[in-house]
Amino acid sequence: MGASLNQLTVVELIYHRRQDDQPIQFESRFSRNLNTDEQAYDRRCKARSEWQLLDLGWIEQAGHISIENCEGHFNQVQPTDDERKEAESRVIELGWLIDGEPQPKIIIPVHESCRFTPTSGSQIYVRCQSGIANYNLRVIPN
Repeated sequence: MGASLNQLTVVELIYHRRQDDQPIQFESRFSRNLNTDEQAYDRRCKARSEWQLLDLGWIEQAGHISIENCEGHFNQVQPTDDERKEAESRVIELGWLIDGEPQPKIIIPVHESCRFTPTSGSQIYVRCQSGIANYNLRVIPN
């Protein structure tokens, strides 16, 4: 038997629907081999209003990062308008250092997620635009 390869596989479907039109589906699929058999880092985290360095755990070189904004889920069936407005304000921002200060470059609205492959040595910062936002962080080593 040959050596088993560690792989990353992504299958993504995106639908876009215009009013009075049929939805259009965009599909993206890929797999790639990873250089390590290191375990993935999977954590539930909190983004606060101040910038924090994104904690990638024990992963020295991330091959893939996925961040899911977990806000906007309600325990009651019908949240009030104020509760909805507050939840919708918990947008997560990702930023990179520019002139020594983190600058927002990506937003992750409530219920949405973002996935990307950072460059080697990237320092990624995270914050919530309003209050505190829970998010799931998944880091696959390269």
